[in-house]
Amino acid sequence: MKKSLRIICILALSFTSPLFCADNSAFWKAIGKTVGKVIDAGVEAAEKMTQGPQDQIDRLNREIDKLKHEAATLTEGTPAHNNVLEQITLKMAEIKTHQNNLAQRSGMVNTMMGSLTQAASSKINDLEKERDNQREITKQVAIAKKKQELKQQGAMERLQFFLQPQNLSRIAFLTGMTGGALIGTYFMTKFLYVYLEKQIGRPKLVRESSIYDHTLWTMFKEVMGIEVKAMKDEIFSFDNLIMDPELTRKLKLFADMTKNKRSIGLPYQHLMLYGKPGTGKTMFARILSYHSGMDYAIMSGADFAQFKEGEDITELHNLFDWAEQSSKDGLIIFIDEADAALRSRRELSERGVKLVNAFLSRTGTSSKHFMLIFATNYPDDIDAAVLSRVNKKINIPLPGHNELIGILNLYMKKYLIDDIRVITIDDEKQECGLELDPEITAPEFVSFVAKQMKGFSGREVEQFVDEVRSCAYATPDLTLTKALFVDCMHDKVAQHKNASRWDKAGQASFEQHVYSEPSATTTTPVAAAAA
Repeated sequence: MKKSLRIICILALSFTSPLFCADNSAFWKAIGKTVGKVIDAGVEAAEKMTQGPQDQIDRLNREIDKLKHEAATLTEGTPAHNNVLEQITLKMAEIKTHQNNLAQRSGMVNTMMGSLTQAASSKINDLEKERDNQREITKQVAIAKKKQELKQQGAMERLQFFLQPQNLSRIAFLTGMTGGALIGTYFMTKFLYVYLEKQIGRPKLVRESSIYDHTLWTMFKEVMGIEVKAMKDEIFSFDNLIMDPELTRKLKLFADMTKNKRSIGLPYQHLMLYGKPGTGKTMFARILSYHSGMDYAIMSGADFAQFKEGEDITELHNLFDWAEQSSKDGLIIFIDEADAALRSRRELSERGVKLVNAFLSRTGTSSKHFMLIFATNYPDDIDAAVLSRVNKKINIPLPGHNELIGILNLYMKKYLIDDIRVITIDDEKQECGLELDPEITAPEFVSFVAKQMKGFSGREVEQFVDEVRSCAYATPDLTLTKALFVDCMHDKVAQHKNASRWDKAGQASFEQHVYSEPSATTTTPVAAAAA
């Protein structure tokens, strides 16, 4: 029975297990052990259930055999014989009962064996899953190991590739190009940011400013960290401000005082520079800005005329709001032609009076954020309240003979001696400069020219030397002769005399118009109130 049950269980498992043909010996050992346990348990239970009825049947069969033997010895029909037959019949009925009982218990055994087979199959499935998991883990480990081997192999191959002499130059070139591109991108982004930052928010009244009006090349050099201090030292130097020694001393003293005020945080003093046009007032403002470490902004009083009524006052407030916020180093506001907007309110229309009043409202007290420099050719025309804001007034006269000699030497060196140009000669670009007659730079000749230019401003001298350069470059051999220089000088002196005569006539006409008997415009209630 036990053998038959083992065969039945193995056949059942062969249909329930999809891995019947697996070649894993450990797996099949585990399955055999599991099946053995199931069979032993089932056989033991089956034997217990079927042993009792079977024993009873065997006993009754033996008793029936005895009774049949006994009946054979008796005469048929006798009571004894009949009694034996009845006992045999009863025994046969009892056997039938035990056989039925045995059949029922056999069915129960079959049911139990089915359950045991299912339990064994479930256990085998668990073993299969465990086996599959173990296989997957082993597979992943093998894949990872293979990848690591391939990675190491690839790294070694790449290293060998990189170390090949023919590839080292390529790698160095690509590395340099990549690094250059990254650095270029960084500085270009920084440059654009600085440029946009300097252009956004600029007041309309500002013509030029150290905050905004950097050239692109200067801004690029500043962003890249290229040294520009030496260049600024040369441009914004008091050596370029050729004036009377006593006047230069006063201006340097004011510059030092402004620098000290900035360093210790005291309010700035306002300054008025008055004198003929082109005498260096704007140049001094730039030099003062660089010497004191402040920024500067240049505007003109005549620029207020471009705005509609009301807009001029708005732009004035925008200017002062910007001045108080734009520069952490302090700001010099240079107002050129101040008399064009800040004249005496007795002579102004209602619109002009409002503008002056707005200016006075923003300049009532000294400021730590900005200082004002008024430049004018007519200081007496400035409104009295505006003049009260000025802490110091300095006259900038026309240069004398010695100053004209210095200015001539300065601009002759800049425009004639050191001027190098790239020009095209016979379809070839060449660097060349002017060929100067040696007598032109002789001190006696320069002194002679300075005498002829008495009454010239520094700006007029610069314009004259620039005209001389243009005439020299127009000659076929790029030679500046003494005769050409003298011809240019005579022409410029004649122009200056005509301009002076026109200026005097225009000034007389202007004064006659302004200071004649007051008109209806000047007697308005607003003008009277301003007076």
